[in-house]
Amino acid sequence: MNSYRPQQDALPVRDSSHGARAVVVNRTHRVVREQALRMREQKEKSRNLWNGVPDASDQLLLFLLWSLPVTALVVGLVWFKRSRGRSGGEVSQ
Repeated sequence: MNSYRPQQDALPVRDSSHGARAVVVNRTHRVVREQALRMREQKEKSRNLWNGVPDASDQLLLFLLWSLPVTALVVGLVWFKRSRGRSGGEVSQ
């Protein structure tokens, strides 16, 4: 008669309370490490996206560099149109 006898060294014998807890703790630690890695990668990706955006001091400089020529152009156009309207010795009051 052949009776089936499982091998004792095939699977390590674990205490049911400590072994199960260790498996759960190891799985939890693995999940937490994976989440931390994903968060770190997302943070790094976010930082890389901000590398092309100027900070506040640069934004003020860019705004001034843009607004000064535009303001000069608008003032010049208004001055030019008003001077053309007064041709022929007109004096406006």
